[in-house]
Amino acid sequence: MGHVGVLGRERRRRWSDAEKISVLERVGVNGRTVTDVAREADLTRQHIYQWRQEMRRKGL
Repeated sequence: MGHVGVLGRERRRRWSDAEKISVLERVGVNGRTVTDVAREADLTRQHIYQWRQEMRRKGL
């Protein structure tokens, strides 16, 4: 039987407001959907929706 290793916890990526806005601005460009942009950025659709709400609350 082969060796099975246990990997450490994967680190979460921290996104600045500027990075979040950059991702959000891509939605709708050339017909790209939230799903398309989320896939390109290796995010879930829920991240996009949460970020949209967050930026609205911050007035950005």
